[in-house]
Amino acid sequence: MQINTVVIIKHPLEPVWEAMQNQLSEIAFQVDDIESIQLQERQVSEASEVVITNVWKAKPMLPDFLKSMIQPDMLTWTDTAVWKTSSRTCHWVIHSHYFKEKMDCTGVTLFEPALGGRGCRLSVQGNLQWNGGTIGVLQQGIEAVIGNIIPANFRKLAHAVEGFLHG
Repeated sequence: MQINTVVIIKHPLEPVWEAMQNQLSEIAFQVDDIESIQLQERQVSEASEVVITNVWKAKPMLPDFLKSMIQPDMLTWTDTAVWKTSSRTCHWVIHSHYFKEKMDCTGVTLFEPALGGRGCRLSVQGNLQWNGGTIGVLQQGIEAVIGNIIPANFRKLAHAVEGFLHG
């Protein structure tokens, strides 16, 4: 499943880049569908790339038929992101705590100037792949939910960054 979304934030690229790289835990509280984002590790490489590992816990609104079947670990994942200042990209890999090797999710977020330099365009391109063999009805529902959670949470998080920077 392809993941693609674009968001324009009405703040210049640099403060958006800094906030999303360094203040996600604080910004997450402004997003209803995110319970928390906890920083696990932060490293700066010799190439001036910043590698950040966060644990995300989602709390999305779920269809009634899925609520009783969803376990908390199904909505918890570790995100390892490589922030490359030279290209203004963030390459990320998501590891589900529940599905582990059954699910692969990778992508890149590109940060570009917008609105004549007064804004920032965020473009997300990723791929969610199910490696768990035959997909039953529950797994199809979960894949659809996860496939929608990622871009939806990104858009909500981007708007929360805008509010955070405005505020």
